[in-house]
Amino acid sequence: MKNYLISLLILLPSISIANNFVDGATITRLQAGEHYGNVVFVQVSPLPTSAPECQNSVFSYAFDPTTPVGKATLSMLLAAYASGKKVYIHGYNQCTVYPDSRDLRTVRLQ
Repeated sequence: MKNYLISLLILLPSISIANNFVDGATITRLQAGEHYGNVVFVQVSPLPTSAPECQNSVFSYAFDPTTPVGKATLSMLLAAYASGKKVYIHGYNQCTVYPDSRDLRTVRLQ
């Protein structure tokens, strides 16, 4: 029993991280607007298999496009959207950029 609990404790961080990403996703929608402030929303297909409790939006991820990293991220997402290229996309298990959408962490074109 003790070995089982130790194994479970070791695996829990990887389990919670694993569900925050999609490998081979297609960008299906990008959205921004003046009333959202400095936020771009991203919808992907397929959707991540889990969502943080704060997630109440149809959008999978949100990020701030005004930072240097945000500008690079927006460029990559627009290129992937326009070309239909698949992406690896990963988010945090929190909604600090916008209250009902998971924060975007990483985008990788494939």
